[in-house]
Amino acid sequence: MGETPTQQAGTIPDLPSGLAEPEAPPHWVWIALRPDLFGLPPWAVTGIYLAEIFLLVLLFQLIWRVLSLAKPRPSAPSLPAPDEEATAALATLRNRASAPVRELAILLSSIVRRFAEREYGIALTTQTQEEFSALLSICPDALPQRFAADLRAFLDACDQAKFKPGANQEEFKQQLWNQATRLIQKWPKPVHQDESP
Repeated sequence: MGETPTQQAGTIPDLPSGLAEPEAPPHWVWIALRPDLFGLPPWAVTGIYLAEIFLLVLLFQLIWRVLSLAKPRPSAPSLPAPDEEATAALATLRNRASAPVRELAILLSSIVRRFAEREYGIALTTQTQEEFSALLSICPDALPQRFAADLRAFLDACDQAKFKPGANQEEFKQQLWNQATRLIQKWPKPVHQDESP
């Protein structure tokens, strides 16, 4: 009845030529890349850019942490036990047994001081004997009593070797060797076991 042959039942008629279909909104990727092209207010454009920078920084930090965790870290070399280190140092020093008694006293004193510092946790390598004696008078429990007495005697002997070695230097050297060896090997730090509650 008045229908054109092109019109079929159930079909949508064509839009008039003056009306165009509305454009699809821009994809969010384009808005993120160039928000200034879509008529957004300046504060929104600035906010988008700042948010993108913040997200990029977070992404780079995440990548850096993942890569650093994946990279095997070199393990720190373990130090030998204090008595083992001191014994090895004494063995090395044996090659210089012919050194003058003053030089030998300085080297032996350094080895024993480092041993006591590592074994008992007191700063002995940077202290003079007077400072060490003052420390023991203030904190008598810083070292075992017998060890502290033997250490004082050894340091006194080293000072005597440095400033007034006497005539029989070879005998003095042997005395220093014996004292240093006894301090390192005879007085290991006692092992404190945890007390059960």
